[in-house]
Amino acid sequence: MAPDPELPCDEAAQSGLDGSASEAIPHGDLSSGRFRLGYRPELDGLRALAVALVFVAHIGYPWQSVMGKFLPGSFQGVDLFFVLSGFLLTTLLFEERASTGGFSFKGFYRRRALRLLPAVVFMLLVLVPWTINQYDDVAAHFWSYVYVMFYVTNWAVVFGHDGVIPFTFSHMWSLAIEEQYYLLFFPLLIGLLGWFKKLSTVGWVLIGMIVAVWINRFVWALNTSPGAFETTLYVRTDTRADALLLGPLLAVWLQLGNRVTPKLRLLAIPAAAFLIWTIVYARVNDTWVYYWGLGLIDICWMIVLASVVGAQHVFARFLRLRPIVWTGTISYGLYLWHMPVFVEMMRHTRYRELPHWLPFTIAVILTFIAATFSYYVIERPFLRRKRPRGSVSNTASPAGLDDEAARSAQSA
Repeated sequence: MAPDPELPCDEAAQSGLDGSASEAIPHGDLSSGRFRLGYRPELDGLRALAVALVFVAHIGYPWQSVMGKFLPGSFQGVDLFFVLSGFLLTTLLFEERASTGGFSFKGFYRRRALRLLPAVVFMLLVLVPWTINQYDDVAAHFWSYVYVMFYVTNWAVVFGHDGVIPFTFSHMWSLAIEEQYYLLFFPLLIGLLGWFKKLSTVGWVLIGMIVAVWINRFVWALNTSPGAFETTLYVRTDTRADALLLGPLLAVWLQLGNRVTPKLRLLAIPAAAFLIWTIVYARVNDTWVYYWGLGLIDICWMIVLASVVGAQHVFARFLRLRPIVWTGTISYGLYLWHMPVFVEMMRHTRYRELPHWLPFTIAVILTFIAATFSYYVIERPFLRRKRPRGSVSNTASPAGLDDEAARSAQSA
């Protein structure tokens, strides 16, 4: 997997992560052969790009006449979120192992809960009156709240029937997959790091798991009607897990001492060209998307991610612009709130003769207002609790490492 000599897991995890090395090596330098996460504003910029694609993809729910005509392949914004999340959390895992010699499941799940649950609970509480007002059978739609809270919305869509998940919560499938990733994959990754002496072996196992997901998705696509792709293959954990596995693969590759050289960064040009082409032309129910498209899309996002971290090219500097970084900072709230706001805007404008851009613009503005309130009033007080009292953010403690990269480790 790596051209450099193979290292034992512990040795590789500590390479470049001890205090002295981190002082000598800038956090943003991936060409040095040593990697430490730190805070990287360009990753918030990638989050902003991802949420922008999600917004465009979901124009079609409130305004059906636009769906399929304007950037139909923007559904892949979620793939960028997945690749980024897997990469960040795995890198933080390596940093915690390097600083403490182990990994705390309790600490990890506590931090994830503090990061994710407050904003979700707040959103659900706000939407209770809306649900009572919109649906006669409140008891039936109560279950959609249960699916959201227990992060099984995607499987409710797969095994349920039309209407089991209202459009208001239809976007929560991706957060369900991420939570299942935290519960299932991370214990497996810790086990792999303990079972195998060489970190490169873990990388090869990850490659095997990714290939298995590709084969599984291909077989399912052969036996599924294209009209059902969006409500089955698109939201199943086992058919979308490759995006969440490619991020850890990149993290392992970097921990092995591999370098992102200028020549490797050039790979981002054809990768970005392919992504742009798919954003313009791909459709969520296209057969080729599930045969081979999603796999290549996720690989291209991984290449783009590797090419921007610590880079100084034009695109990386663009991602570091303050408005874009701020948008990425509140992207979790933007993702949570955009669909409820979009759907409510649709309800009030669907029979009015308005230009398409006007209700969409209003919906985006209202979503930003809701997400800003969620971040500063609801999320930030709990984010502060992720670091125990008395800890210092630039120490080598796992809490300090997590705090230093807290904005980089936000979930999609």
